[in-house]
Amino acid sequence: EAADQAAKTKLTEYQQDGVITASEKTDLENLQATAQSKKAEAQGLVDALPDALKDDLPERVDNLTGIQVPEVNDADGNGIADGADQAKAQAESKVAEAEAADQAAKTKLAEYQQDDLITPTEVTELNKLSTTAQNTKAEAQDLVNKLPDALKGDLPTRLNNLTGIQVPAVNDTDGNGIADEVDQAKSQAESKVAEAEAADQAAKTKLAEYQQDGLITSTEKTDLENLQATAQSKKAEAQDLVNKLPDALKGGLPARVDNLTGIQIPEVNDADGNGIADEVDQAKSQAESKVAEAEAADQAAKTKLAEYQQDGLITPTEVTELNKLSTTAQNTKAEAQGLVDALPDALKGDLPTRLNNLTGIQIPEVNDAEGNGITDDVDQAKSQAENKVAEAEAADQAAKTKLAEYQQDGLITPTEVTELNKLATTAQNTKAEAQGLVDALPDALKGDLLTRLNNLTGIQVPAVNDTDGNGIADDVDQAKSQAESKVAEA
Repeated sequence: EAADQAAKTKLTEYQQDGVITASEKTDLENLQATAQSKKAEAQGLVDALPDALKDDLPERVDNLTGIQVPEVNDADGNGIADGADQAKAQAESKVAEAEAADQAAKTKLAEYQQDDLITPTEVTELNKLSTTAQNTKAEAQDLVNKLPDALKGDLPTRLNNLTGIQVPAVNDTDGNGIADEVDQAKSQAESKVAEAEAADQAAKTKLAEYQQDGLITSTEKTDLENLQATAQSKKAEAQDLVNKLPDALKGGLPARVDNLTGIQIPEVNDADGNGIADEVDQAKSQAESKVAEAEAADQAAKTKLAEYQQDGLITPTEVTELNKLSTTAQNTKAEAQGLVDALPDALKGDLPTRLNNLTGIQIPEVNDAEGNGITDDVDQAKSQAENKVAEAEAADQAAKTKLAEYQQDGLITPTEVTELNKLATTAQNTKAEAQGLVDALPDALKGDLLTRLNNLTGIQVPAVNDTDGNGIADDVDQAKSQAESKVAEA
């Protein structure tokens, strides 16, 4: 009865602070063992008595219920439950991580602001760093909030000091080291110069076109005058924009503006525009030539399409070429149609029929984007398989590395077995996914992927031999406990 009471008293004492240390558990286990041993000895002596002499001894022995030894929840004996200790460590670690993320964002912002220019890439990077800092701070705040006030220390203050960054606006969109407003002015000037060049060339082209038949009508003269006026107006606008540019950015623009010489308007030499026979003949010749040109362009597009379709693959370059040929054929046909339509019906002959026979081509879709002779879907499957094999290799190596690390001390704890089982499962699942992707590839594209997968042997998870994780093998722990118990009994 004294041994039973001693165990119960000590249990009550140890449970007052709500935490149980490893030494307290050992003490309670020893007291419980002593109480059980004493009860067994007493039971033997009482059982040996004649019934007439036992009195209330059997009942008193039955009342010796012993104790239920509680589990350790303060392994380091610091007076704080292990869960609270762990939560504090996690909170401190996350606060430090948030501080690092906040500083990384501020450092990168200062770096990017040195040249007073901000590119889209820099904004993307700053947004990423800012988001990371905010998310990490939020995670840290949550962990700190969950701590008892007595354990928070300076963590709330450190979190309040994480002010993050204000991501600046982009002012160098193309990342060329020139502010966008200056770039825009240069671009506007270049665009206007190009526009003026186009207007100048349009006037010259139209003049050349009108002079082809050796005749100039009143309408043509008016058209040329309008084109010349437009060209001069565009040149003046371009000159003004170029003059406003910094000299360092003008480049060849002033010379290009100076080269816009315009045209000399010719005199009308077909005032009534009555289409004299020679002019009609010339128009018919132009129409026939353009129809022949349209037929050649149509055939060129069809021939090239047949050539590109022979291997069953279509690359972006081939689509570009086919689009170019198709556009040329369509434009040439449209030009020929215009010339034929302008002819008197009596001179058209078979030209309308020949134009109607120009059906053009249907541009196929790209199915070999990188032009490597393999269809895009097979290329993508190969890339996915290679990535998954590499991922499987990494998972296999991670498991083997962790096994080697845990085996260094010759002891394996339940936590280590759990971690090894998790790594082994991840490696096996990743390998299975990779195997499925590789098996689905054509044999010609598998390369060394099957060999690499076959080399992923995984690990054999060892059995636990240090259940309580105290750095002593379980059989040695058990022998020690038995010895202590027996010594106490002795």
